[in-house]
Amino acid sequence: MRLFYIVLLLLFIVSPLYAQGTVCALVYHTFMGKNIRYDISLDEFRKQLLELKACGFTFVTFHEIKNGQVKSNKNILVTIDDGHRTVLDAYYSVLKPMGIKPLLGINTFIMGKKPYVLTWDELKQLSREGCYIASHGYFHLFINDKLYKTNYRYFKLEIFESKKMLEEKLCTPVDTFIYPFGVVSDIGKKALIEAGYNYAFTIKWGNTSLPITSNKLEIPRYMYNQNWNAIANSIIYKHKNPATPHKESEKILVSTMTRLKGTHQ
Repeated sequence: MRLFYIVLLLLFIVSPLYAQGTVCALVYHTFMGKNIRYDISLDEFRKQLLELKACGFTFVTFHEIKNGQVKSNKNILVTIDDGHRTVLDAYYSVLKPMGIKPLLGINTFIMGKKPYVLTWDELKQLSREGCYIASHGYFHLFINDKLYKTNYRYFKLEIFESKKMLEEKLCTPVDTFIYPFGVVSDIGKKALIEAGYNYAFTIKWGNTSLPITSNKLEIPRYMYNQNWNAIANSIIYKHKNPATPHKESEKILVSTMTRLKGTHQ
């Protein structure tokens, strides 16, 4: 009987490994080809994605992640923040030909008001193409205690109004938030839940285990800022010759059961 309960415990601990996959989220901003911190040329962007593809990575959508359709361990989610007009070039020149549909983080106040950002019609077009739309705030302000205490109106605009505006303009539900500047706070997470968001992205580095059952409001991303070698080394190294979850869990279970049988003989 003791052996039975021990095996059940092992199965409880190990079984999640059978179903889980992992994903690495990348974040880009502009595609002008200028030598500035967060910018990248279309050629370099394409080169980076092809490098990951050559290393065996698959590009997935956030729809697939949410719906539990991603099971393997070498997946990439491309995200793009701020809604710069060059997103159109990146999508139609690089992403769409490769079958990649990115997640777009949009700070709504500036949309259509400056020549360097997307218009609402262009964003609708990208949404219809299958790009996933997330709020990136209203004015793109820090979502923290200071804003909450000194300007509660702006705090609500960042979280509530940005969501409402996107949903009204695009006629699609918005359940995902991207923290401006990657700033995460308890007061911010509480407000996100109240507003009806289910997911939120940071700019902390790290992989995400699938399905996403914990830390839904602190999903990590690797932010590109002229640091591709560091990002590529981190992502590729973590996935170099990995044991698959199924085989690894099987080894643990077989090894443990063998030892247990030995103690009961």
